[in-house]
Amino acid sequence: MKGFSYRNIKYMKQWYLFWIDKFSIGQQVVAQIFQIPWGHNLAIIGKSKDRDEALFLSKQNYTK
Repeated sequence: MKGFSYRNIKYMKQWYLFWIDKFSIGQQVVAQIFQIPWGHNLAIIGKSKDRDEALFLSKQNYTK
């Protein structure tokens, strides 16, 4: 892959730090996060105060 914009790289770093940094998550949670479209994932982490709230929002909207 090539051609990532500065903004997208910044969002990737933000996403990584939100979900991965200092937080041990299980395979089920990882699978759930990766099912969410990129734009929706950015909206969820942008509006959430913490990881628990983000997980709640992702479960409400993307699990059936």
